[in-house]
Amino acid sequence: MAITGVALGGFVCVHLAGNLLLYLGPEVLNAYAQSLHDAPYLLWPLRAILLTCLVVHLTCGITLHLRNRKAAGRYVKRDYRTASLSSRNMLLTGSVMLLFVLYHLAHFTLRITDARFAQIGHTDVYQMLVLGFQSPAVTFFYVLAMVFLGLHLQHGLSSLLQTLGLNGPRYNRWLSSGGYTLAWLIMLGNMSLPLSVYLGVVK
Repeated sequence: MAITGVALGGFVCVHLAGNLLLYLGPEVLNAYAQSLHDAPYLLWPLRAILLTCLVVHLTCGITLHLRNRKAAGRYVKRDYRTASLSSRNMLLTGSVMLLFVLYHLAHFTLRITDARFAQIGHTDVYQMLVLGFQSPAVTFFYVLAMVFLGLHLQHGLSSLLQTLGLNGPRYNRWLSSGGYTLAWLIMLGNMSLPLSVYLGVVK
């Protein structure tokens, strides 16, 4: 669970860094997209690795949820003392993220949710983002999905450090704060993209 979480979290960070090139203009963003398109020998193996990590992560998540549910069923009353909101809803936030990933792939990779994309080149990512986020419904869905991503990462980042044995009583508070900060930065960075287009900051 932790190892696949590291891989998927790393991808989220790299993906965000690439998408933030939107603010540097169409030439920079589209050149980045073209460089990925010109390297299928790297792109497809990475996609296969990410898909494998996603399947394993999802399977582990469901398994752990069922085990925890079975163990918790022995108690007459549940009294949460240290479990946060995000830690108690990892299956929910993870499920929302899975639905988001499927829609995101259909939206910008397969380009089957917006007929206007058919007239745009595959590497004109800038124009696709500008057209795609003119819809209030699409923009709202992306922003809402990022809230769930932030909640999922908020617990996941601190949890994986513990799982990998990288925590300790002397610096647990700093690691936890760092995990929370990184989760919220990723969330806000991703939110800024659809909102910037929808509000007309990026045209």
